[in-house]
Amino acid sequence: MRWLARLPTLLPRRGSTRLFDLDVLDQWLVATLNRFGACTYRRLEAELAAIRAATPAEVVEALLKLEQLGLLQRSEPAGLMVEERRFALTRAGKRLAGLLPSEPRSPTIFYL
Repeated sequence: MRWLARLPTLLPRRGSTRLFDLDVLDQWLVATLNRFGACTYRRLEAELAAIRAATPAEVVEALLKLEQLGLLQRSEPAGLMVEERRFALTRAGKRLAGLLPSEPRSPTIFYL
């Protein structure tokens, strides 16, 4: 019966975990930012085009999704062109990067 008393401490606290439903391209984007640090859009697009043959529209969609989820942040552009804008992982993004498989192959749900 002592295990029943400990059960609430073993269960995750309500509201303390967040759900992140990431497809393969999103996972590769987080892995790339974790590997190289802050990157420009041009570099991210080139990396994802080489890894997954991703189109520019898919890269932009993934960047906007991850920014909305709070996993990455963008800095102000250094120049006049949007390509000069740099993207970096937030604290939650870095935590999630530690949970990613080495080579993402399927959509996955992560709990942080």
